Amino acid sequence: MLLLLFCCMQAVHAATLDEDYAQMKPLMEMLAVQSGASVNLLSPYVEQGNSVAQYLLGAIYEEGRVVTQNNQKAFELYSMAAVKNPLAALKKADMMITATGTEYNL
Repeated sequence: MLLLLFCCMQAVHAATLDEDYAQMKPLMEMLAVQSGASVNLLSPYVEQGNSVAQYLLGAIYEEGRVVTQNNQKAFELYSMAAVKNPLAALKKADMMITATGTEYNL
């Protein structure tokens, strides 16, 4: 029974993640061309709860490419995205293990 519930939950997460990726695909292609505008382009999607946008903006803050590097902001964005996005959950866990951008340390 628990396995069935887990599989159903995974299917729901996969469906919502696929929807988020589909919504972000045109924007991601544009970001590859105009990296300087990426924060402004992603911000509305982040506010709407799009986990892919949250993950991408977290990566931008973590790397500090077009903005000043801010690991705390990156951790916050990965934490928001981690609810639906397994890649963000891994990044959040990694930052917690290394205490990067957060005081938590697993």
